[in-house]
Amino acid sequence: MVPLGLDPGEERRIVEGLVTKVSRSAARPRTRGDDWLEALAVRLARTHLDRVAGRQVRPAGVRWVSTMSHRWGSCSIDTGRIRISDALARAPQHVVEAVVFHELVHLLEPGHTARFHALERLHPDHELALNWLRGWSAGHAAARGALAGPLAEADQGFDWDGAIDGRDTAPDGA
Repeated sequence: MVPLGLDPGEERRIVEGLVTKVSRSAARPRTRGDDWLEALAVRLARTHLDRVAGRQVRPAGVRWVSTMSHRWGSCSIDTGRIRISDALARAPQHVVEAVVFHELVHLLEPGHTARFHALERLHPDHELALNWLRGWSAGHAAARGALAGPLAEADQGFDWDGAIDGRDTAPDGA
């Protein structure tokens, strides 16, 4: 966050510096591979979803992808496959967990219904991760000059499935 009333030029300099740091960090080689991601999904499902679903909730596969430019993750309901944007490869673990969990919940509830949101909140770091993702998205939007007003305006309609850079777009080849 930047102080209210900061000179626009100074704000842009600060945001660009932060985005550069995050971009460099995200460009580093990933230390967590697809196997790690799949094991994480199984652990999260076993811990938080199996009991409420009354059955095992398991994806058919989970993998990192580099083709998502506007989404954190996607879940193909028909195949049970989950894809997670590699933009999150160096994100804090609780953020990756929350995004994977969000996609796992789609295996029980395809749409973003009230039931979906209730299930999603079973993840203990849901709000913390959501705030981190909002900050990341706002930083990228600001770096592009896309923030026309207060952050709250840019944040309206935040959707885990479509908010890497503050845009809400159609699925990337899902």
